[in-house]
Amino acid sequence: MERVISATEARVKFGQLMQRVAENDETVIVERDGVPRMVVMSLESYERMKGGAESAWNKAFRAGRPL
Repeated sequence: MERVISATEARVKFGQLMQRVAENDETVIVERDGVPRMVVMSLESYERMKGGAESAWNKAFRAGRPL
């Protein structure tokens, strides 16, 4: 089950949100004015969703160079 938070809470607690999503493989829906606007998910979940294709960011990170 996805967790739903407001855009304000996501902004204020972004570090905690990022840690929780990454460590627990959670998906969080971010709302603004009660309307779902975006999803925050782990990189692993995103890559699984895309069918296992490694992202350009992840390739660059592994190679030790910025995008």
